[in-house]
Amino acid sequence: MDPIWQSGAFHGPRRAAWFITGRHGGFSSAPWDSLNLGPHVGDDPHTVERNRAFVRDLVCAQDIAWATLEHGAHVARVHSGEQPPIADALITDVPNLGLAITAADCVPVGFCAPGMVAVAHSGWRGLLTGVVPATIDAMVAAGAQNIQAVIGPGICAECYPVDRDRRDELAAAVPPIVAAAACSPPESESAWIDVAAGVRAELQRSPYVDEVVDVSTCTRASPDLYSFRRDPETGRHAMVVVMSDD
Repeated sequence: MDPIWQSGAFHGPRRAAWFITGRHGGFSSAPWDSLNLGPHVGDDPHTVERNRAFVRDLVCAQDIAWATLEHGAHVARVHSGEQPPIADALITDVPNLGLAITAADCVPVGFCAPGMVAVAHSGWRGLLTGVVPATIDAMVAAGAQNIQAVIGPGICAECYPVDRDRRDELAAAVPPIVAAAACSPPESESAWIDVAAGVRAELQRSPYVDEVVDVSTCTRASPDLYSFRRDPETGRHAMVVVMSDD
C-alpha cells in the first residue's frame, strides 16, 4: 500500500508541497507496523531512522527537521535537520528542507506562504495554548503573506469523549468561535472535543490565512493511520511540508 496517505501542492511563486504519511510501506514490525516515524513509542530506533530516511526520499527533501513535541505552543524557526527542536511548530525559509510533525490522534497542520513553509501539531492542549495562532503569528513576523494551510487527520468528536472539566477548561480559554466549533454544547448530555473543527475555526478567523484545505478524517476509524486511542501501543504518522528552490 502507498506510504503516502494524502499529498498536495500549495499555490505560489515557489513550488511547495505537503505530504501526510500513512502506516503502510515501512520497515517496523508489529505493533508499530510499518511506517512508524515516532522514535519515542518503543520501536527500534534504527528502524525508525530507516523509515524517516525513506520518507525523506519520498518527498524529495535534502533533509527533514523533525519536531520533538511537548504539547505546547512553542514555534521554532529551523535551518537544518540537525538537533530536532523541542517545539510543536516549525517554520523555515530554507528550500528543500522538509518540516515534519508526527501524530496519532492529534491534528497536524501544514502551512505555506511565498518563500516560507511551516507545520504545527495540535491536540486539545494545542487548542488550549493556541499553537496554530502562534504559528501564524511567527510566520507573519518573519514576513509571510497570503498564508495557505492544510488540516490533516485527527480523532473525531464522536471518538473523543472527554470529562466535562476538560471541555469547560478549553471552552473558557479559546475565542467563542473556536469554542463553538471544538467543544460540545454546555447543555449536551456528554462532553466531547472536535480538535479538527477547532483548528479549522482558528485558521478561518485569521486575517492572514487565504486558503484552507481540509483533508481531516478520523484516525481511530481509519486502519491506514495510527491512533493512540484505538491502539495504545502504536506508531506515528506525519505531516511533512517542503519547499523547492525554484
